Amino acid sequence: MPERQGRITRIPTNKSGWAKRPNKKITTHPILDIITEYVNDDRWILVRLAGKPYVDVVLDIEPDDIIAAPANLTFTPEDWDQDQNINLPATGTGTVNISGDDDLVNDTSVEVPEYVP
Repeated sequence: MPERQGRITRIPTNKSGWAKRPNKKITTHPILDIITEYVNDDRWILVRLAGKPYVDVVLDIEPDDIIAAPANLTFTPEDWDQDQNINLPATGTGTVNISGDDDLVNDTSVEVPEYVP
């Protein structure tokens, strides 16, 4: 049988003899608000985040009783404060629900009133 060779590694311990654990940095992501503004003249909803995310944030656009496009918006750490548009039809009313990862953003809804020229 061949002789085994190995290496003995000493583990640093504290005064009580327990092994020391390296300090681990835990990064948390703040939950961000979604800022919206309904623009009647152009029939769109402007959307941006209230703070800078650490990762890309995808928002799902879910309309009720109205057509809205696109189906989702993506914000990055570089463009989080720039407005993106949700386009609406020239007529109609309804609600547009905007949601994302619950760990990253607070969901919101926008009531879309009838167009008033």
